[in-house]
Amino acid sequence: MVKKVAKCSIIVVVLFFLSTSSIVGASALKDLKSTNWYYENVMVLFNRGIIEGDQYGLFNAEQAITRDQFIKTMVVALGYQYENGEKYWAQPYIDKAIELGIIKIGEFSEYRKAISRGEMAMLAVRAVEALEGVYNYIYVNGEQHKLTDTIADFNSIPEDKRPYIIKSYEQGLIKGYENNSFKSMDFLKRSEACTVIRRVIDKNQRVGFVYMGIEILDNLDGKDPELVDFSIIINTLSPLEPQYRETEEFLIKITDTNKTQEIMNLVKTKTRGDQTISSVFFEWKKGKRIEVISTKGSIGITIRGW
Repeated sequence: MVKKVAKCSIIVVVLFFLSTSSIVGASALKDLKSTNWYYENVMVLFNRGIIEGDQYGLFNAEQAITRDQFIKTMVVALGYQYENGEKYWAQPYIDKAIELGIIKIGEFSEYRKAISRGEMAMLAVRAVEALEGVYNYIYVNGEQHKLTDTIADFNSIPEDKRPYIIKSYEQGLIKGYENNSFKSMDFLKRSEACTVIRRVIDKNQRVGFVYMGIEILDNLDGKDPELVDFSIIINTLSPLEPQYRETEEFLIKITDTNKTQEIMNLVKTKTRGDQTISSVFFEWKKGKRIEVISTKGSIGITIRGW
């Protein structure tokens, strides 16, 4: 069973520039509605003077933010501010970002292009690591499957961006879309940029990924006569694929592949707390059975043998 691990975040004061040109201060963002999913995030930054609308008082939430604009944001987040460059307005910020390790020389051939979500994750993670120092990651390397199994399109993410996306989930900077995809190659929208920035400056908005784990009680040696031979509890609020994998590995050891498949087919019929699995028994050993059960309203699926 994996225990929750608490991590500390620091609050960073960020001045966020979504436009490179001189903008007339807007008293309101005309194209923003209270029903927009990003409304609160945008308004928090707007009311703090972190972002502004364009010269027409528009926020343009669906518009992509460019690499140089996002790089400038990251550099300013670290406490550095410069006058715009004479030949290229973003050059002082790009130079500083290279010095700080937020970007690497030659990493981008063109800074004026829209930044992808994968590139955003890379820059945001490097900025957080620069601010917080050594970060105690739980899911990197050996444990990362517990996180990556929850990202539906993880295999389509470019390999050089995968480590950063894993870290960004654990840091609590990113949650992905409702269908559990990340869409690393899509352009980052201004609304999404505000959401990430708010999570950087407000630690209460940064909810890191925590795998709540699976409970497996192994009493197969019969050392405790008061207990069943084994008990597995799958938590439907946690990523299911890693739990399925552990359950299958355990069951195959004590039964066989066909019996394991029968049991898992039933187990996988419940993915939410409002679903029910009536008590079903499977023959196991001579005189022993395996039961699968989960009541309505319970987040757990119990598999036990005795």
